[in-house]
Amino acid sequence: MDIVARWLGCCHDQIIFDNSLIKSKFENEIIKGYLLGDGGYEVKHYLMTPLLNPTTQSQQLYNESQIRTRNVIER
Repeated sequence: MDIVARWLGCCHDQIIFDNSLIKSKFENEIIKGYLLGDGGYEVKHYLMTPLLNPTTQSQQLYNESQIRTRNVIER
């Protein structure tokens, strides 16, 4: 877990993430695994975001699963 309380509430999540220690750890492969993010995050090999325009059933199922899982985490 990476908690930093210095950012204002109006600051976008991507800016906070870009300046976090946990992003650096994922970028340098100190941490191996995946993060779930919403569509506001840039695509990274370790950051799973919803697909913008899913066209196949597999892509739609991925989006549904990703969003459902992310919603549980956010709550």
